[in-house]
Amino acid sequence: MSFSSVCLSFDLLPTLNSQVPPINTHIMSTHHLLPSFYSSNYHFSFPSNISSSSSLYSKSSLGSISFVPKENKEKRCKAISKSQTQEYHEEFETNVKTLKLCETNVEDDKVIDDEEDQDIVVGLVNSIKSILSSLEDGKTNMSAYDTAWVALVEDVHTSGTPQFPSSLEWIVKNQLQDGSWGDSQLFLTHDRILSTLACVIALTTWNMHPEKCDKAMSFFRENLDKLEDENEELAGFEVIFPSLLDRARRLNIDVPNDSPILKNIFAKRDEKLRRIPREMMHKIPTTLLYSLEGMSDLDWKQLLKLQSQDGSFLTSTSSTAFALMQTKDENCFKYLNKIVNKFNGGVPFAFPLDTFERTWVVDRLERLGISRYFQQEIKDCMCYVYR
Repeated sequence: MSFSSVCLSFDLLPTLNSQVPPINTHIMSTHHLLPSFYSSNYHFSFPSNISSSSSLYSKSSLGSISFVPKENKEKRCKAISKSQTQEYHEEFETNVKTLKLCETNVEDDKVIDDEEDQDIVVGLVNSIKSILSSLEDGKTNMSAYDTAWVALVEDVHTSGTPQFPSSLEWIVKNQLQDGSWGDSQLFLTHDRILSTLACVIALTTWNMHPEKCDKAMSFFRENLDKLEDENEELAGFEVIFPSLLDRARRLNIDVPNDSPILKNIFAKRDEKLRRIPREMMHKIPTTLLYSLEGMSDLDWKQLLKLQSQDGSFLTSTSSTAFALMQTKDENCFKYLNKIVNKFNGGVPFAFPLDTFERTWVVDRLERLGISRYFQQEIKDCMCYVYR
């Protein structure tokens, strides 16, 4: 069961509850908001008051919660393609809407005496309970950026071969027609540029498909200047993008050296890294663990002490892949191997998404005022979150 199968569309809320702002909420596909949102490995506070104009972007645009004003619906992006989630999403959405309307009738003293109508309410409640009881680890779109980092991992036992060849196959199969990699339904320059360069680096590292790389780099050069015109700069972009550029140049990939845009990004990187408390980063879990691939001069002996129980670094697949490349840590390998096998080569920006799914569903039911039908299910969700 995916997150989208239980995610309520805010399109419905203006007619159901005047207290809720008319916005659409979506979780998008690649990299990263607060890792603690998603996984049971770490827990931080869940935001209670969200403005309809706010948006939280991730290090590859789609790995965030994005709050899109209703008039901008055409720009939104679902967590999983419509074909994978339509059935569950529409079932949950329709059932909750109908149940809320029944509640409204009761509040207006239009008591439903008809036995058939009562059976409908019972059926809706049971259907929603069935969906809630089937929540698992969660699922979102595969991330080209994170998959590229996984594809870069060298075999931990045999040098010169990829540890996860199926991730390379995923990259080969998922290049877009314009030569780029990234979300096919939503064009954000930062996402496309970042994902495309990462995939070219992965293919070049293993001497694969130079024709795909040439097409991709044509896209890269033609669209690089658009970074300046796009307001949606991604969290951490100024740290991880320069790291990719440095890696590309070491592979003799033809990236511009004199671009004012790139010089500005490098300057932002240097300024940000000067402010990072390295000692704290190596002693306590911080969100910096989610972007290790953009860092240098790391003390891995200390960082491995901050590893999550599942072997990841704050559920980030790219950060964990980078850690595996640097340390050959067995727990990192087990975490990535499980995900690569689960998703047939591609990997999401983070895994699992279990905590986010449960807190989000509980929040929706509470906001709609129908939580009393699901007290045990809500209790089970919160016990899972705080276990």
